[in-house]
Amino acid sequence: MMPYCLKHIIRNPIKSLLVVMISVLITGFTFLYFVNISQYKSNISEAYDTIEVRGEIIHRDNRKDRLFIPVDIIKDIMNTGFISEAYLEVQELLYYIKPLISIGESKDTTSYTFGTNNIREFMPVSSGLISIKYGPEYDDSIFSTDERICIVNEELMERYKLNYGDEIIVSGSFDFEDINNLDGLSFIIGGSYSLKKTDLFYGFSEKDIIVPLRALEDNIYQYLNYKSLEYSPNANYYFYSKAKFVFKNTHRLDEFKSYLKETDFGKPIDSLSNKKVAGLSFLIRDNELNNTVNPLKKSLSFLEKMIPVFIIAICIVAFLSSLLILNVRKKEFAILRALGISRVSIVKSVVVEKTILCFAGIFIAILIFKFLHYDILNLQDNRLFIGLGLYFFVNLIADFIIAIMLNNNKVLYQLSSKE
Repeated sequence: MMPYCLKHIIRNPIKSLLVVMISVLITGFTFLYFVNISQYKSNISEAYDTIEVRGEIIHRDNRKDRLFIPVDIIKDIMNTGFISEAYLEVQELLYYIKPLISIGESKDTTSYTFGTNNIREFMPVSSGLISIKYGPEYDDSIFSTDERICIVNEELMERYKLNYGDEIIVSGSFDFEDINNLDGLSFIIGGSYSLKKTDLFYGFSEKDIIVPLRALEDNIYQYLNYKSLEYSPNANYYFYSKAKFVFKNTHRLDEFKSYLKETDFGKPIDSLSNKKVAGLSFLIRDNELNNTVNPLKKSLSFLEKMIPVFIIAICIVAFLSSLLILNVRKKEFAILRALGISRVSIVKSVVVEKTILCFAGIFIAILIFKFLHYDILNLQDNRLFIGLGLYFFVNLIADFIIAIMLNNNKVLYQLSSKE
């Protein structure tokens, strides 16, 4: 059986080549279809991995004034596991700075101490509105520590003849009567900033200082809360004035949005459990991600939905190609039957021959894609192999059925029919 099939393949190179080419094309188109699906999935995954998505707490009504963000809200967000890093900032009002400001100035002038955990995210610095120069022992890394280091205005340092390494005293607005005995916390001058403009901007002026956020949290707030108890027992100094976040895994962004809906951020104002959140909203800046991913998802969804149509189409092509190719072999089958070859043997030879040619076509297609650096066997999509399996199965079934039908005709009728 096998020798006859091989001889027939060799003696009819055009018909054999046609079957192989059809198999190569069908296999190739099937590979390309699922390669495109794999590529879309890869592009979507790459977009999620490479496009940075940030979130920010803002006013619900988009006002530009200072925010008051409760500490427990930030802790809850950080504990969700969705956040890789957070930029936090505190803007505290009316600190007295000794020896930079006299008592009269401290009472008449609004000044701030800014705490930040990333000086390059600090708006006046990131916008180029101020520039910072460090002393010999310090750099940006101080803002990730709890060291009591401060950055003060360069002009004020010159005015009060201060140098890097000198100490200043930071205090609250308590007991200003005796400047020499005023309580407070000592901070080392680790750097200076120069203003690019002299008027107030972003709530920042030449009398303000910048300190590491953790130093503010671990030192100043403890001092202020202790000192304020005798004046205002219920005072709470601990509010963030800015909170920005970088998401750890943007694949899970929808999960985080669901989390927000369950928190006070997603509830109507009149049903909030924490009234301090009433004026706050969580803004997720995912436009770039959505603009990149959504068209890819739409195309991928279309290809996924069209898989059954595609598989049916290649099965129809398999059946029609078998019908056309076997139809021209009617006289050959009649001659074989006239020579005494049984119908069963003829049908077997047709099926074996198609099996050889189909496998040859599939193998050639795999080699071509391998040469083009597509490792088809590692696509890990079972639907690819199901589609090829159905194509191969339909080919054999079609040949089997058509060969039986053709061999049921009388020999003289088949010999007299036109191809």
